[in-house]
Amino acid sequence: MLESIHDELLEMINIKRKNLIEIGMKKGLTDLETVKCSQELDDMINSFYRKQENLTPASLRKIVS
Repeated sequence: MLESIHDELLEMINIKRKNLIEIGMKKGLTDLETVKCSQELDDMINSFYRKQENLTPASLRKIVS
């Protein structure tokens, strides 16, 4: 279960990253849509790492069981 959540989050981050590259190439790096997408990607990555840091062995056992 934990691995599938982890994989799903990584896939969402990858999709957003690809979207950011496409927007940046079409509209330029300073376009508001590019900047907004970049900020959303940053938020997703930060959230992912915060969740990683909060996983202690005890909390992992609760998730897995």
